[in-house]
Amino acid sequence: MRIKSEQGDHTYILKMRFSDTIRDVRDCLNKQRSKASTAYQIMSTFPNRVYDDDFASLKECGLTPSATLHLK
Repeated sequence: MRIKSEQGDHTYILKMRFSDTIRDVRDCLNKQRSKASTAYQIMSTFPNRVYDDDFASLKECGLTPSATLHLK
């Protein structure tokens, strides 16, 4: 999974299981982002969608076997 930062200057590469949740993705991102980072949304551009259900699995969200997302 590739996730671009808000400014697009950094790409996070995450290797996750299909059963992992959006919350697991947030946890991984929070570990890699600076402590001063602001709140963010995880989004896809096509189709335009915000992934805000922390308990939804990556498979349920259609983010398998790979996905490119961005933060806003």
